[in-house]
This record gives sequence, C-alpha cells and structure tokens, in this order.
Amino acid sequence: MDRKGGGEPVKEYFFVPVYRCRLCGAIFDDGLPTCKKPEAARKELLDSAFFYNRAKKQLPVLSPELYAVHHCIDGNYGIADLRGVRKLIEGGGFDG
Repeated sequence: MDRKGGGEPVKEYFFVPVYRCRLCGAIFDDGLPTCKKPEAARKELLDSAFFYNRAKKQLPVLSPELYAVHHCIDGNYGIADLRGVRKLIEGGGFDG
C-alpha cells in the first residue's frame, strides 16, 4: 500500500476476469490480473469483444478470454462465459 500525502493508506487493486459456469452456475475469477487502471480494463474488454466478433485481427496478450473451462464442485467440467472484470483489492477481496 502506498500513502499519498501521509494520510490513509491508498489501496492497490487489480482487475481480474470473472466467469460463470454454464453447468453448475458457479461464478469465479481466473486469478490472473489483467491491469490496474479502469481505462485499461475497459479497453481490454472491448478488445476481447472486437476480436471475438471478428472486428479485430489479433487478441492483445492481457485481454481476457471469452470462455474458460471450470472444474465443478461435483467433479464435472463445464464451460464458463466471461461476465466482465472486477476490482480485486491487494491482499484479497473484491471491491464492489
């Protein structure tokens, strides 16, 4: 954590992709932070959307994948869809 102006500590956060499994309905993140700035998170989501709609030829490295494989709690495997990105506060826990 950084302190700006000597006051309260400023919380560091990252944006992480969040998915929802089609089979069991679980919502999970893939644990791989994409960026720190809200503008960059928005751009990466748009880049993914444009790539998968064939409006863009190459998916940037940090842009989230549209689908993920999920190992369900009952042992099955499901396909998960990208729901968006959430702010993950440094040290754990989501903000909002």
